Amino acid sequence: MMFKNISVLCKVLRRVCACLLAVCALCVISVPGASFVLPVKAETLEEYKAKQNQLKAEESEIKTEISRLKNQAKSEQEKKDKLDAQVSNTKRQIENLNGQINALNKDIIAKNAEVAAKEKELEGIKELFKQRIRSMYVSGQNNELEVILGANDFADFLAKTELLRSVTENDNKLMAQVTEAIAFLNESKSEIEANKSEVSASRNTLKEKQAELDGQIAELQGAISKLDGAIAQENKHVKEIEGDLADISEQIKNLSGRNNAIFEREFKWPVPGYYSLSSPYGYRVNPVSGVYKLHAGIDISGGAIYGKPVVAAADGIVIKASDTGDGYGKCVMIDHGLNNGNRYVTLYGHNSAFNVSNGQTVKAGQTIAYIGSTGNSTGPHCHFEIRVNSSPVDPMQYFRK
Repeated sequence: MMFKNISVLCKVLRRVCACLLAVCALCVISVPGASFVLPVKAETLEEYKAKQNQLKAEESEIKTEISRLKNQAKSEQEKKDKLDAQVSNTKRQIENLNGQINALNKDIIAKNAEVAAKEKELEGIKELFKQRIRSMYVSGQNNELEVILGANDFADFLAKTELLRSVTENDNKLMAQVTEAIAFLNESKSEIEANKSEVSASRNTLKEKQAELDGQIAELQGAISKLDGAIAQENKHVKEIEGDLADISEQIKNLSGRNNAIFEREFKWPVPGYYSLSSPYGYRVNPVSGVYKLHAGIDISGGAIYGKPVVAAADGIVIKASDTGDGYGKCVMIDHGLNNGNRYVTLYGHNSAFNVSNGQTVKAGQTIAYIGSTGNSTGPHCHFEIRVNSSPVDPMQYFRK
């Protein structure tokens, strides 16, 4: 089984090698003369204009939608701004109430301190009173009879009775005043605590209101963000359409100003005296980028070719003579006109210098540029393409061997 697979693999490798040899054989070919016809239907000027009108209509619709979205976003933003103002006002009210609560807490602390001081004072009076009563009891003068019996005379009795009454009344009065002060302080403290409870309730109500407003603001912000995203997406679409319109306008300009003369279907070799091909038309690995892709033309090279003339392959109008920036380097493109409804354009890439300018009419064999190695090039050569209705075709089928 293994030997059978190896046999099959060898056959495949032999075929691949044969194909590679065939490709290599194409690398040196001598060609004079001309002959071709390859009809491919192209987009007409009318089709480009129809596309242009369609894109303009689409652009107008998108811009209308953008305007609507912007108005909606503006309306949502105005709502959000109003809610933001309400939230700011609510926060200020909450801060004010927090300040009141802090002040009331300080008042409560102060009242508690005053109550504690008065209670301490009352305890002191009570203690003095107890000590006095205890002393009177120990001395045996704890009632009026003992006071009478203990008096030396009537005057002494009156004095002792008055003193006892005076001390008792004074102590009772002091205790009554302190007790009254304590009751007043407790009442004041109760009022402060009631006021604090009321302020706290108001603050909690405002906090609930703020939370509700914050929720509404978050919803509005989400809606605004979605609208902004939609506007950005639509603007991106408009930019794409504008780019397409610019391309179409350029195509319309090119088609409107193109050579509409009848093409005689004859090509001259673009580099007189040099007929070797270093790379043919077809799919290959690009030596510069390393990517497998279509090589859309032929590369004409040879010894001491740098600076040699590149000539127009046929009569036509120069539609490009500039550095394209897309790998062709200094590139010339010539519109040769129409044949059987098909437009023929030739391209000459990697030049060192130009000998023509955009819009110039040229004749077959006229020098249009000079061989170079600009753009994506590994050495001096002329990259030559023939395009039929904008599609590249193998140039070698248009020359007799």
